[in-house]
Amino acid sequence: MKKQIKEYWPLLVPTAVIVFASIFWLKNSISPAQHLTVGMVEAEYVDVASEIPGRLMSKSFALGDTVAKGQVLARMKPKEVDALTGQSKAAVDAAEAQLKLLKDGSRSEEKAAAKNIYLISQDQYTLAKKTWERMDALYKDSVIAGEEHDLAEFKYKAAQKEMNAAKARYDLLLHGARPEAIKAAEALVEQAKNAHLFTSTIGENLEIIAPCNGIISSVGIDEGEVIMMGYPLATVQKKETLHVVLQVKQDLLKDIKLGAILEGTVPGVTEKDKFVKFKITHLNVMLDYADWTPTNQRGSFDLKTFEIHLEPEEELEGLLPGMTVGFKL
Repeated sequence: MKKQIKEYWPLLVPTAVIVFASIFWLKNSISPAQHLTVGMVEAEYVDVASEIPGRLMSKSFALGDTVAKGQVLARMKPKEVDALTGQSKAAVDAAEAQLKLLKDGSRSEEKAAAKNIYLISQDQYTLAKKTWERMDALYKDSVIAGEEHDLAEFKYKAAQKEMNAAKARYDLLLHGARPEAIKAAEALVEQAKNAHLFTSTIGENLEIIAPCNGIISSVGIDEGEVIMMGYPLATVQKKETLHVVLQVKQDLLKDIKLGAILEGTVPGVTEKDKFVKFKITHLNVMLDYADWTPTNQRGSFDLKTFEIHLEPEEELEGLLPGMTVGFKL
């Protein structure tokens, strides 16, 4: 055995050197596994809705269409709008007529009739008063019974009330409506005019236009259906608003700042193991109930989670909302 070791000793020394050199090279060439964090691609959306209730007469868009800001997407049926406009115009006419009646006052014939009624009631009152005075004197002399005296007194007081009521009506027609009544009528006219202006403006909104450039991502109604005011007809994905939302624990925020660049890979869009640059545009802490991570380990800290928004530095063809992006942190 010793003889064999002596024979192979010259070969064992180079072999040992090679083994130790290989271990040292591998130890220094293999870096620790990098931490990969996955984010989600999102976009901004705008609902396309009608400002008036009615029936959809026509639409010129479909799911997936690209639309431009100001493009006519649909048209409402004008029949319902015309009815609303006619009602509001009639309300304005009625309010103005009532105001004119209050300002002009009653006609001369009504004033003359009211005056005659007042004069007649005045004569009736005078006669009833004289009759009651005679009856009262006779009652004091015990010539008439108490019933006749009470009847005369009742007629006298009733004639007085009729005269006062006739005079009040005559004064009302003579002096016209109170200023408060005229002011209230003027307010009603203004209210009716504003309502008519609103319905007239509605008539100008029969066309539903695209609020921004983008892609139709959902459609909620078809031609011929009745829609309510504010009900979304479609949803538009705003153009050039694709961004990545990433949630990161605070212990990984060392090199993450607004404006910083992170490298990420998008399966199905970028080549395998190829990373592209994303710029951080938003950095803010998430709500406590959603991100608080308590720990009971001695000497450690509770960790918060931060939400980060990133935008690609270059245009990535095929990037869609809902895709995932892996980042090296």
